[in-house]
Amino acid sequence: MTQEPIIEAVPRRYAFTGFRSTLEADWAATLDGLGIEWAFEPKVINLPSGATYIPDFWLPKLGTWIEVKGPATPRIEKAHEFAKTLACPCPCPCPPPPPAPCVCDWEGGQIVIIGNPAWRPFDRTMRHGSLSWSGTNGSAFLTECQVCGNNFWLQPRTSWRCRYCRVWKPQQRHLGHLHGAGEVEFRHADRIADVV
Repeated sequence: MTQEPIIEAVPRRYAFTGFRSTLEADWAATLDGLGIEWAFEPKVINLPSGATYIPDFWLPKLGTWIEVKGPATPRIEKAHEFAKTLACPCPCPCPPPPPAPCVCDWEGGQIVIIGNPAWRPFDRTMRHGSLSWSGTNGSAFLTECQVCGNNFWLQPRTSWRCRYCRVWKPQQRHLGHLHGAGEVEFRHADRIADVV
């Protein structure tokens, strides 16, 4: 059995921020393109296992963390352990309406998304490839709220509520298309005019 080679990270500056890798800068450029506010490596987390963890991105208006990992990158178990610490203790808010309202800042709790390198474009109109991710707690979809117009990641197993405006409807009529990985354009920081 051959082991995949680990690709060395290439540091990159984007939006007045120094990133440890080009992939992280590309994710920042993509989040900017989606109109999602982000903070890079905002704090150090002490996990229950005793390990120290610094998540790559915090999306403060979404209650969402993103851990960016390249191909064959080790240490993904920290992101999964971190996700378990963020689980919502409230009754399931999924339809039908929950027996009691969720008291967490974000219904269903904070979520952790694993950000991957861009997929090769399936759609020839996508110049930079397609955004690729996975959820640490089941499926995760990127969608746009039809009420407030903001993009956010949704995990159907935990909540159907908009993470910005908190609108919830059992018919999900307030949501746009639920995009899976590979359906949204991925932007490269070095191809955008605002690289610094």
